[in-house]
Amino acid sequence: MTSLIHEFLKPGTNKGLFYGGRFQQPHQRAMIEVFNPANAELFTTVPDATADDVQAAVTAARSAFAGWSELDPLDRSRHLHAFAHVLRTHMSQLAILESTITGRSIREMNAQMARIPEWLEYFASIAIGLEGESNVVKGGYVTMTHYEPLGPVALLTPWNHPILILVKKLAAALAAGNTCVIKPSELAPVSSLVLAALATEAGLPDGVVNVVTGGPATGAALCAANDIHYIDLTGGTSTGRKVASLAGERLIRTTMELGGKTPIIVCEDADIEAASRGHTVRCICCFWTNLCVGRPISLSTIKFMISFVEGITDTG
Repeated sequence: MTSLIHEFLKPGTNKGLFYGGRFQQPHQRAMIEVFNPANAELFTTVPDATADDVQAAVTAARSAFAGWSELDPLDRSRHLHAFAHVLRTHMSQLAILESTITGRSIREMNAQMARIPEWLEYFASIAIGLEGESNVVKGGYVTMTHYEPLGPVALLTPWNHPILILVKKLAAALAAGNTCVIKPSELAPVSSLVLAALATEAGLPDGVVNVVTGGPATGAALCAANDIHYIDLTGGTSTGRKVASLAGERLIRTTMELGGKTPIIVCEDADIEAASRGHTVRCICCFWTNLCVGRPISLSTIKFMISFVEGITDTG
């Protein structure tokens, strides 16, 4: 599988969509261009999946659902531990791939990839301890709560942390016994395809992890698919409204992390230089958009931030 990662690191590699445990060719030849943010050059292309492609991936997820959901939780836990082991084995190559696709520094990606297997291991442990409840109520009756997986679920991820955010969603969904259809951002779709292939290498049954690439129409088709029973989105607020509308039509549950107005408070006794350097240049979901500064240090903070930003050079 290391050879597969190396293959995807080569410009122009396009192996199609991933569902049913293998790469699949799309129904149509429409493609989306993926650019390397470091040099703004074309890196590769991925299929712009149609509604037929989405349905094929959802069907694969449904076919795998019975076997995966009926596994003993201990066995699901073992699968997730095996998946974590495979990711840990390929950590350095994944960091290079993620850096290439997102433009983020290799130092940051090396540190981030080191934490990825831990999410799978954490939810592997949670899977073993998923227990219902029983209570004695009035009249001597006993009520029982039993948790059941939902079915195929949709996971929609953003461009800035494709693997990190996907694994957080994926680990929880798999631990609970669901199968998944992933729709990554069209700006950074490659690492999600590799991750799905790694899941298959780790021994997860075919169809448990599936990926469809594409633009907004692909995402809309996935959210509207009749056999999708839960949607987890990390993205913009406008996208969230559209997803909520589609989910509302079928009254299915959603979890959404959307845009916002994150405030940063800089107190009067703060280290102005450290505060400014730490929050001036970021491309992350928790990036601040409101800066609240104590009046006595407001002018000096603004001056330092302007000076810091003006000192940033173009290394491209």
